[in-house]
Amino acid sequence: MKHQLKSAAASAAVMGVLLWFPHSGIAAEETQQGQQSNQGASQSQAAQQKLQGDDRQFMMKAAQGGMLEVETSKLAMERASSQQVKDYAKMLHDDHTAANKKLMELAQQKGVDLPKELDAKHKQELARLQKLQGEEFDRAYLEHMGMKDHRKDIQDFEKQARSAKDAQVKSFAEQTLPTLRKHLTQGQQLAGSMAQSKPSDGSATGGADSQGKQQ
Repeated sequence: MKHQLKSAAASAAVMGVLLWFPHSGIAAEETQQGQQSNQGASQSQAAQQKLQGDDRQFMMKAAQGGMLEVETSKLAMERASSQQVKDYAKMLHDDHTAANKKLMELAQQKGVDLPKELDAKHKQELARLQKLQGEEFDRAYLEHMGMKDHRKDIQDFEKQARSAKDAQVKSFAEQTLPTLRKHLTQGQQLAGSMAQSKPSDGSATGGADSQGKQQ
């Protein structure tokens, strides 16, 4: 009888150990997951604090400008009267779509919530282009989106490439600059060639007057 009691006690002790170890393992795993979760939250908060200044403002501004470039380029691909302008718009659309994707990925890493739609100012710029047709649209698109906006963007990106506090924001600005400069150069060349190919009103009138005098 005593032997049976000792065996039962030993079995109970073994079961107790087996029951305790799994629970202790689960507890340790939960503790580790909790620590990782807290560490991730701390990193996200640190990233947000790190981008509270000019870097964060630059990303928000770049997001608005990038969305406007894509939307106006879509419009130009449909509405432009010149095939050259349509081809130029296609280039801008593809390049800015790629840059916007990189910016969104960077924003996710840094815990920055970028705007999902155009603000009132940029909506007005899009609306102005939507009212135009034909060659008038072509000229306005090249002047405002191809040249004016890209000059401004280049200034902003150059400043950030020099003075960004965050290394990844700085790298994004540096890597995007060559594309923006290419857009500006080609926009200027296209606008110049279109202006040269179109005869001025004065020369046309002069030619008609000369023919009238000769007759």
